[in-house]
Amino acid sequence: DKRRDEAAQLTGGKPVTDYRKVLDDPDIDYVLVATPEHWHAQITLDAASAGKHIYCEKPMTYSIEEARKVVAKVKATGVKMQVGVQGMSD
Repeated sequence: DKRRDEAAQLTGGKPVTDYRKVLDDPDIDYVLVATPEHWHAQITLDAASAGKHIYCEKPMTYSIEEARKVVAKVKATGVKMQVGVQGMSD
């Protein structure tokens, strides 16, 4: 809580404690999923269901089963999704 509040004060951001509030905000077009890895799939699925475009840090999911669900949801909703690849160079 302390770091969240300090970051919000520094940046002028609006702190939230439940990511679903961000997904409910009609002014938000896309989200960056930069959470602990075991949360990536669920937040990505929820974001796609909310119609938000997604940039997700790697790994996209924790398992192949989760990855299949994410791919199916992204295809079904038509949102754009990008997974970050660290360490790549031109």
